[in-house]
Amino acid sequence: MKCDNCGSEHTIVRDSKYTTTIKGREVSITCKRRFCTECSREVQDEDLEKESKRKAIRRYNEIVALNKDRIMEIRKGYNLSQELFSKIIGCAKKTLVCYEKGTSSPNDNFSIILNTLVYKPRLIVDFVDANKDNFTSKQYETIMKKINTKK
Repeated sequence: MKCDNCGSEHTIVRDSKYTTTIKGREVSITCKRRFCTECSREVQDEDLEKESKRKAIRRYNEIVALNKDRIMEIRKGYNLSQELFSKIIGCAKKTLVCYEKGTSSPNDNFSIILNTLVYKPRLIVDFVDANKDNFTSKQYETIMKKINTKK
């Protein structure tokens, strides 16, 4: 990779502090970044940048107490598939998959819904009823059986 500042192709990767803003909150992490050995300026490295962003999202999720493991724990606590749980909380399955992989962070609305289910798990029935039109009658019955088994 070539330095945009001095044109040198001599670079190294080292740990560096990285700060970004996620949903209005400043998040700082230590991660791998590429630097020019000639002028010491940072050199853009797409792969390292992607990893830095993923790490920052994971850190943000830890700060707001909704890390990927906690989100999976909520869903699995009801013994629900990603497809059914995503319909209950009102997001796309792909979005839930990203939350559970830790590659994306829930927006404020989904954070509120997920935190509500952590502190008041019986409210899931209200979410199911509010989104009843999103389910086939068989899916609705399956969900209600699983929820009632959790009691």
